[in-house]
Amino acid sequence: KVFHENGYFCFPSYARKLEGSLSVVDERDILYRDLDTNETFLLGYTAQDMISSIDTNDAEGELFSRKRYTNKKFRILCFAAIALACMDKKDQRPLVIQTGLPSSFLEADEPQMVNALSKPAHLRNFDFKIDRDHIFANMAQPAGAFYSVIIKDDGSYSADARSYLFGNTLVIDIGFGTFDFYGLKNRALVCKESND
Repeated sequence: KVFHENGYFCFPSYARKLEGSLSVVDERDILYRDLDTNETFLLGYTAQDMISSIDTNDAEGELFSRKRYTNKKFRILCFAAIALACMDKKDQRPLVIQTGLPSSFLEADEPQMVNALSKPAHLRNFDFKIDRDHIFANMAQPAGAFYSVIIKDDGSYSADARSYLFGNTLVIDIGFGTFDFYGLKNRALVCKESND
């Protein structure tokens, strides 16, 4: 899921190396060509739809576990998302990334994510390197969900933001292998846990 200055989009987090070429192209196809290796990958829905029940090429641990930051497919998916977000970029301002991690993994995993995202990307029509100081993976994922509830599209607080901030609020973020708890009591963070 990506939210950027000019909009937002979402595609399934799956990449598959393409052997040969596609004879018919669909509007949902996302193709990624690595100019360093000349490899082409299919991303998103089409790649996901190519998985069969007997497919053993991708281990779940490599795709979705905490060790995925060193996996080439992780960087491919991230770089493709960055390129899609920058298609309408018309200025020379540096790229800045803000993302989140499960609450309990922030301290240990942020450096790994920064390392992965700060590598140079050389792909068709895009060539970029994001400065390490412009990558922020320091937000607990449930905090992102919480802020999306209390902050409106124009950046102002929603009408009920005060009651969530000053009351007792528990955000439960379930998905992608973790069960995250994030609790606030009168603006103070009192609970920040992640369970498998």
